[in-house]
Amino acid sequence: MKKVFLALTCITSLIGSASVFAAGNGQVSGTLGVQLTITNGCAINGNSVQGSPASLGSLDFGSHSTLANDITAQSASVSSSTIKVQCTNTLPYTVTLDSGEHPQGTQRRLAQGSEFVNYNLYQDSLRAVLWEDTALLSRTSTGAPDDLTVYGLVPPQTTPSAGTYTDTVLVTVDW
Repeated sequence: MKKVFLALTCITSLIGSASVFAAGNGQVSGTLGVQLTITNGCAINGNSVQGSPASLGSLDFGSHSTLANDITAQSASVSSSTIKVQCTNTLPYTVTLDSGEHPQGTQRRLAQGSEFVNYNLYQDSLRAVLWEDTALLSRTSTGAPDDLTVYGLVPPQTTPSAGTYTDTVLVTVDW
């Protein structure tokens, strides 16, 4: 009987201990500081690294056998038909396009070796507002991406030799 009584006592002690642990759960707390600093700045097609030009897609005039008529095109980026500029909300910014690698004065030119094709870039689809290297687009950011499309025109001119004519224009966002 002593063994049974001792066993019951041990079981009772274990049950009582378990209920003490279950009822005696504690709690401690602390605080975690969370912070984000927004600085004035802009990104172009997601790239906000200054001094590191992003690839902004292309403006492709296509293939033609003659330059007797106007040829038009518009910019196309990897993900859409626009260049996306996103700046801090209420930040004024400007966008400029340089004259490219082969200008003659203010005239932009596509090049293949020593031959050239004149072309112009515009800020609007009507091709009325010329985007010269001194002309800039001024805006104030809403904080959301601003979609910018560059419109191109190759005017009628003497057709040079067959081949692929290229140029690279630097797009700069200043704030």
